[in-house]
Amino acid sequence: MIAFELQLSRIQRLTLTNFRNYKAQALSLPARDGAVSPVAVHGDIVALIGPNGAGKTNVLVALSLLSPGRGLRGSAWADYMRKAPVGGTPTNAGFAVACDVGTGVGQRSVGIGTASAAGDKRQCRLDGQNVRSAHAFAEFLSFVWLTPQQDGLFRGAAEERRRFVDQLATALDASYASEWSAYQNSARQRLRLLKEAAATGVSADPTWLTALEDSMARHATTVAVARRAMVRQLSALAEKGQAPFPGARLGIDGTAEQALNTSAAVDVEDQLKNMWREERGYDQRYGRTHTGPHRSDFLAWHSEHGMPAQDCSTGEQKAMLIAILLSHAQLIENQRMVRPILLLDEATAHLDPDRRVALIEVLQRFGGQCWLTGTDLGAFPGLERDGAGAQVFDVRDGRISPSSRQ
Repeated sequence: MIAFELQLSRIQRLTLTNFRNYKAQALSLPARDGAVSPVAVHGDIVALIGPNGAGKTNVLVALSLLSPGRGLRGSAWADYMRKAPVGGTPTNAGFAVACDVGTGVGQRSVGIGTASAAGDKRQCRLDGQNVRSAHAFAEFLSFVWLTPQQDGLFRGAAEERRRFVDQLATALDASYASEWSAYQNSARQRLRLLKEAAATGVSADPTWLTALEDSMARHATTVAVARRAMVRQLSALAEKGQAPFPGARLGIDGTAEQALNTSAAVDVEDQLKNMWREERGYDQRYGRTHTGPHRSDFLAWHSEHGMPAQDCSTGEQKAMLIAILLSHAQLIENQRMVRPILLLDEATAHLDPDRRVALIEVLQRFGGQCWLTGTDLGAFPGLERDGAGAQVFDVRDGRISPSSRQ
């Protein structure tokens, strides 16, 4: 039997070049007491403290780009370029994010960026060699993140919750992103044919439509199977909660996901093909694809009293969301044998004082690296104490320096 060892990776050095508001910035994070192992008794917390607009979130964004997908902002690559100051000379250089990553089997070097400011296709490097994508880093590197935009997840639009599910599924299995992208590409082509037919009055080629719907059904079924399995596994962990962060019972509501409750995947694929064939006229008339995994919704209920998440208070929703993300980190560790790095942007917003203290205690027990941002160190009770296991940095105007407040 092959023995798999848990990968406990940590960022040891981060270098940003022409990234957002950083012209050139290097941040070193030596292991405490000269230890080689990333494991620490009191956790491994990196806190970035500074005023709004200083560049704290940009650091987390940069790190998130080292994972499959489009990172925590989901922006176009050109948006990550550093903008020239007013009156300054524009640069044609691209951006770069590079990290030295400590793992249980030695140091690895990873990087991502673009060659020019034109927003070229991203370039990825692993240990000095070009690789096709950030998927190559997934063997030893994983990220889970929480942003202020997610605070309203349960009361917001279903589209935001779908994006959240896709983020979680991609972190668990990098191939998910490819399947989801392939479905969206086929769906866009089908809809373009239908819109052209509506504009010209000439019927779309039925053979081409059938081929696209076959592709949609194949990829949609794979996406639905992955979503359904991930949500079920995550719910089993999240229902327990991590006091005082309440448990959450989770579900996924969508045509394909629900069909899998009673039908085999191959039958669901046929059902989707027939559905899209029958809906061609409707989709052509209204200019949108009426049904499919792009319209599924992520559901959550408070596990103790059963209240839907959207009906809970803002603070309770934030506490549930933290419990879900911590459970997701555990799920990644269980399935991939990689302990993810946590990126928590303004994580204590909407939390009461007791839960702020509890969050730091939970992160100290986590055993992996956690990156926090805040406008004041007081948002993280206990981090300033000796032995808290934290490295605190001040962030001001695109510059990062060790804090004297520890």
